[in-house]
Amino acid sequence: MDARRAGVAIVLVSAAVVAFESVAVEGALNIANIDLFLVSAVPPIMGGLILLGIRPRETRGFVNSLGLSGWAKMLVLGALVGVGVLLWFDAVRRIGASKEAILGGGSSEVLFVVLLSALFLRERLKQLEAVGSVLVLGGVFIVLTNTS
Repeated sequence: MDARRAGVAIVLVSAAVVAFESVAVEGALNIANIDLFLVSAVPPIMGGLILLGIRPRETRGFVNSLGLSGWAKMLVLGALVGVGVLLWFDAVRRIGASKEAILGGGSSEVLFVVLLSALFLRERLKQLEAVGSVLVLGGVFIVLTNTS
């Protein structure tokens, strides 16, 4: 398999995992009535433990190399990621996985990437990207105004 096909396969598997995660989170929150904090806190801890089990020597080396400044930055980034995950799972609980996929995990995320790359990286917004951005905004508006 060439590198392009391998990359596409990784992206597709990643998208399937995220889709499954959104549905599983909605099920845990709305069907099983598991607490939002518990649902959002356990997966990162489990992921960290899995990574620690796979590469213990490299993990210890990385932790030892951080220093005080590195730990401060790591704590701030960890807190930001934690708040993001908590808000994401809360959105799934409130509006469901299908709407969350449209509003947060799919097309609107691409819109923000395009706009922020134009703003911060000085990339030129092509005409097709501008049309796509307008379509994304229209779709988000339709989803948000549909009360059913």
